[in-house]
Amino acid sequence: MKNYIKILLLSAFAAVACTEVQIPEIPVASIILNEDNLELSKGKTFTLYATMLPEDATDKTIVWKSTKESVATVTPEGLVTAVGFGTAYIVATNPASSLTAACMVTVEMRGPYQIIVSEVDGAEISQTVFGYPGMTLSLEARSTDGDEHFYNWTSTAAEYVSVENGLLTWGNAFAAEAPTGYLLYGESQIEVQAEDGTATSFTAVNNVLSSFGLNDVSRQVGAAVKFDPSESRTVQVYAKTNDRTIVLPASMYSLKSNNSAVTVAKSSDVWSINAAATNGQAEVTLTIAGKEFTLATITVEEHVVEPDKEYESGNTEKFPVDDNIDWETEPEVNQENQ
Repeated sequence: MKNYIKILLLSAFAAVACTEVQIPEIPVASIILNEDNLELSKGKTFTLYATMLPEDATDKTIVWKSTKESVATVTPEGLVTAVGFGTAYIVATNPASSLTAACMVTVEMRGPYQIIVSEVDGAEISQTVFGYPGMTLSLEARSTDGDEHFYNWTSTAAEYVSVENGLLTWGNAFAAEAPTGYLLYGESQIEVQAEDGTATSFTAVNNVLSSFGLNDVSRQVGAAVKFDPSESRTVQVYAKTNDRTIVLPASMYSLKSNNSAVTVAKSSDVWSINAAATNGQAEVTLTIAGKEFTLATITVEEHVVEPDKEYESGNTEKFPVDDNIDWETEPEVNQENQ
């Protein structure tokens, strides 16, 4: 009998020991965000955090969502990015309790604003930028609203002046005709546009002037020039930049003569024209950017100095004399000045 009772007791204890203890779940009662109203500039970010009560809630999972992703986006970690103008709500949801909390995000355009284009050193550019074949210039854009914007740079005539992320490069192509004062000329409109459509533009000119220098003396291309025998003069070809006229590198162009009376030579980075005869005439041709021009017509001749004329006896010119003047009379002295 006793053994039977023991068996019953052990069975009862075993049944109790094998019974699974059920721990009650604690649901989320409320969700609180660290911000419920945000004002962001386009491109700016902010991280939202969710606090759930009670602290010992069983499931604190949060799912983030934007009601208008064209205005603001949000990552699974709560990082909000303003991507467009307008208003959106960033909603935090606890799936276990279906509770939500929301933050209103407003992205306002601070406008109207202007886009200012300047050189890297900060100097603002004018409405027209001049350059020459092969020249490069780094520019940057900024807006007067102080915000960061994304800028797109475009050129209407990349063969004259191309642009990529603010770097302008002057090409080796030119328009069929150049205006007065230029040998070569081509222009392009450079536009800088922000992501919201705000834009500005300026003109970039590619040019070579229709003037050159002989020993720093300016001449128009095609000029007639006289050289003494054995005379030599250095040549400089000019272009225009924003603030001055510059000398083009001699490697950018070539010169040649059509007559042995004049020779053309290049030493280091300097071109020179030389008179190689006592008399003669030659055309010096300039070739630049695939185009050929008559730089100058050079006449070489020995400079003849006429001797002073000697007058024969009886034909000597006399200084004209006014017979009414008494050359022997002393000039009167003003006594008041003594």
